[in-house]
Amino acid sequence: MADKEKLKRIGMKLRVLRAMLQMTAETVAACLSMTRQGYDKVERGETKLDFEQMGIVCDCLKVSMDDFRDFDPSPDAIREKLFGKKKVEGKDLGK
Repeated sequence: MADKEKLKRIGMKLRVLRAMLQMTAETVAACLSMTRQGYDKVERGETKLDFEQMGIVCDCLKVSMDDFRDFDPSPDAIREKLFGKKKVEGKDLGK
């Protein structure tokens, strides 16, 4: 995966986790001591966070770095994580 794609995927994960926790971008930006505009660039995949910053943002989002790495931000994965169910073509398949 190219660096641009990785940055965009990391940004998407951050945005989805933040939204799931009902946190604002301003809150996460404050954890990182950056502006909201600067943090918006992170979520858009335009700015890279270093290892220390990733640790800070994971703490802010109350997720371990390992869980962040393994987090799948797709709607189906989130639905399964939240409700423990898989759906295929509108049919509930259970676990």
